[in-house]
Amino acid sequence: LQYNEPTFSCLECALDRTCVMCMDCYYASPHHTEKHNLHVNTSHGSGMCDCGDEEAWKYGHACSVHAGKGDEDDNAVEMKLPPKVRNTATIIFKELLELAMKAFIEKGESYDEQFDIPVALLPAFGDCIDVSDRYVTVIYNDEVHNFDEVIAQFKQLLKSSHSEASAYATSIDREGRMLIRTAGKEECQELTRQFLSYKPGEHSRIRFNKEPLVTKSMPEFVFVLQNIMVDIVDWLSDLSRLNAAFKRIACNVSFKEEENSECFIERVMLHEPYFWKKVKCAWHNLFMSAYFGDSLYKKDIGVLFIKNYSAVFRSFLEDDKVREFPYCIISLTVQLFTVPSISNILMTEYSALQIIFQQFVDFYSKFVKQESGISKFQNLQSNSTISKRRARINHVLLDAKYILTNIPDDIPSETEDAFLVFLQLFVNFISYMQEMNPHIRESGNHILREKEWDQYFILEISEIRQIMSYVARWCTATPRLFVKSLEMVIKAQMDNSEKFELCDPTSVTSTVSLASLVRSLGGGPLTAQWEQQHRQLGDQPLFARRMSYVQHDMFKDPVSFHIPVTRLFSIVFSHFPKFDLPINLLLKTFTPEELLDLPLRSILLSQQIEASMWKRNGTTMENQSMCYRDHYKSIMWDKDLLAVQLLLTLCHPEDAILKLVQKYKIEPYLVLLKSETSYDPLLRMAEAFSSLLLYVICERFRLNISEAKESDIIRKDAVHVLAISNVPRSKMIKTLEANFDHFEEDITKTDEIDEILDQIAEKIPVKEGVKTMLKLKPEYYNEFTPFYYHYSHGQRQSAENTYYQRQANNTAGFRPPPLPAFTELTKKLRHYFTCPVIQRFIYVVLKRFSGDTSGLVSDLLLHQILYLTMFGVLDELNTPDDPLPVKFTYCLTRLITLHISLRRTISVPSYPSL
Repeated sequence: LQYNEPTFSCLECALDRTCVMCMDCYYASPHHTEKHNLHVNTSHGSGMCDCGDEEAWKYGHACSVHAGKGDEDDNAVEMKLPPKVRNTATIIFKELLELAMKAFIEKGESYDEQFDIPVALLPAFGDCIDVSDRYVTVIYNDEVHNFDEVIAQFKQLLKSSHSEASAYATSIDREGRMLIRTAGKEECQELTRQFLSYKPGEHSRIRFNKEPLVTKSMPEFVFVLQNIMVDIVDWLSDLSRLNAAFKRIACNVSFKEEENSECFIERVMLHEPYFWKKVKCAWHNLFMSAYFGDSLYKKDIGVLFIKNYSAVFRSFLEDDKVREFPYCIISLTVQLFTVPSISNILMTEYSALQIIFQQFVDFYSKFVKQESGISKFQNLQSNSTISKRRARINHVLLDAKYILTNIPDDIPSETEDAFLVFLQLFVNFISYMQEMNPHIRESGNHILREKEWDQYFILEISEIRQIMSYVARWCTATPRLFVKSLEMVIKAQMDNSEKFELCDPTSVTSTVSLASLVRSLGGGPLTAQWEQQHRQLGDQPLFARRMSYVQHDMFKDPVSFHIPVTRLFSIVFSHFPKFDLPINLLLKTFTPEELLDLPLRSILLSQQIEASMWKRNGTTMENQSMCYRDHYKSIMWDKDLLAVQLLLTLCHPEDAILKLVQKYKIEPYLVLLKSETSYDPLLRMAEAFSSLLLYVICERFRLNISEAKESDIIRKDAVHVLAISNVPRSKMIKTLEANFDHFEEDITKTDEIDEILDQIAEKIPVKEGVKTMLKLKPEYYNEFTPFYYHYSHGQRQSAENTYYQRQANNTAGFRPPPLPAFTELTKKLRHYFTCPVIQRFIYVVLKRFSGDTSGLVSDLLLHQILYLTMFGVLDELNTPDDPLPVKFTYCLTRLITLHISLRRTISVPSYPSL
């Protein structure tokens, strides 16, 4: 495929988005005739048409032109040539390739060795090359100097006009090098020294780099020979593309190993740093047309790539010519690692994943420091080294992603073992990221210098994110992988956390007792159900139950947004019901309370920042919270909330709620005093606590949390995007991609999105000739929830305002939409509705709101509590076959009728039916 050539990928039949067809093949394929959904793009010049590759397509792998035409895997292809032609071609191909390699490998700045042209090629080169003492000076391209710097040097040293200097610079950028002088040896070497020691003039306004232009002098015949060999390699590429027999001969010659030496393919891979742009392009074309075009050798070249991957990638990493990536050897891995049959062999037999990811680990290992016996990333600052190489190091993750994409239907035990070895390396790496870049809340003066934070986020959200979901898919592919992966992840989290110290349960006390709490809710003698549920507790203090919790204070101890090990655990553990394993077996390996604390810290940190409790730490905390909660919520916020929901299902409800109360430090809020003064931090933490309850208990439109299907989840999110304002389709797709990290990798999802949008939205024109906008249909207004977990504070307010405007003439009132049923794993979350502490929390909020003077209640808190109570009622009505031990409606009725004496009417615009 040529640069900027259009490519076509069928969204219904392609194995992934790297599988494409050229224009001619696409229009002759069934994907076009049957009008399949497609994705049109342009080539970067480094790919090839996948027409005829059965592993790249689920259906219609070949067009009508190439149907039935495939590579023969025996000697029949080359045997079609006469023996004399075949033998002559073998000799010429071998000599030409050897001479090309010798001509292209420039060792040092001098060329004192004379080239010995093979005897078989003397008739061809005798008239072209004049071996004399004439020399040339050549300047090579790099990514250090810009056009203005190169032009200024040409104008000053060569006395060129501006147009001539511009032409020189353009030619260097296009070809990779440029001849600037032909003369004697001394004159050329003197010009070379001038360029290498160049310094700008005193009055130059151009800012120059300290590094000089790459300049070399060489014999003229060497320069001419190199240009001729570039054309010969291109000719071999064209010949291989046109004739299958010559293609097979080129492969046989290139893969034949010499005695005590590498084969020709390996030599090209290992000597790439010596090549300039035009040579790289020539080798790239030969690889694509000959070596990758013959299926018999495709596996062999994949094996060679893996064996030499470390050396090839190190040379690519050190190369300063970043923009030449489409023509680099490392760019060809996409042609190998995306083929399922090849990638599985490389992963199982040659440890491909471990070799590839080890390059990424080695690059970042210099930033891992040990402190208090725990290794973490430190001082990951934005310096020139990281900035220049980050784009190139990401290609390691792309290669790993290509291999992880192909999950066999039946995974052999050898492949499982190979993946587990890679997984250990991956988990060890992300454990260095666990709680990296921690922050401590400033309570006195404003912080003097704000810490750098962006490089830590880039490492997690831009780099590790690329393969995290694919790693999780492998972890949940088989029961053995699932169990081993969970053990590995849990062990890493327990070993790399500083604050997993269980506090003495008797050290936590409160003046509120359970018996008095139950009596305050019941209004008299305890019912038999309440007595049976709380008989063992008696009148002991509410917060002195025999429970343990992690000793960590959000206001004093370090806290971080980065917990990738915990997020990997949440993704993997959410697939637990899929394998029908006993939960007690898993609980022997860890304590849920210990794993619960880390995601709670991140969630609470975001809530505290939103409540303006971290102002003295500077604007960096607000920016981090925005990335965590808004820009990259599908990677961080969603996974933390998922972890909290899953881990709460493993805890005793009353113990878990008490730990949440202790974590949020709202124990004083549960105590009613005769005279209360306003205390804003306590009120903000009460609002944050009620928000968490809504997210944990009522947010069920999530995979593996409830029985909702993926289409229901996408529809729910699309409704809430349209509830804010009307949006164009393109913005809707981008928003949904940002909200679901697994969505963008599913090439069939776009068609499903369009069906959902046609169902819930109507298209309205804005202006003539301007793209249409999507507007939510009125029948879907009742699916709107103001406390949707993907809403930020500003989005929630905008959505509520839009809802009021749309429902201005609606007198039917508002009620929350029905909730899908929990799964078997998560149905224990329903028991939190009737937890005494939550009942107490509802009681004190309504009691304070009924008064006139309390400053510990707000409209937002009241809305959240009313919303929680209505969801509790709806949950009970929708699950008559699975009643709770104590009905929520019973608790709520007794609370309202016997203990709430409102001295003012509760007037809530959002809930007129109340």
